[in-house]
Amino acid sequence: MSDKLLTITDIANKLGFSVGHTKQAIIKLDGFPTPIRITPKGAPRWKESEIDAFIDSRKEMY
Repeated sequence: MSDKLLTITDIANKLGFSVGHTKQAIIKLDGFPTPIRITPKGAPRWKESEIDAFIDSRKEMY
């Protein structure tokens, strides 16, 4: 099974927030998935399935 890797911009668009807000607040929330780095200095990426699961878990909280 293939799982798309998302950038911070992809996540911001998916959530409807700015990239700045996503970086400063959203990715710091408890339970937010840990990013993956393909190379040591590469930009972080997140598995789409983990982001979707995080979003679903937050829906249940509020």
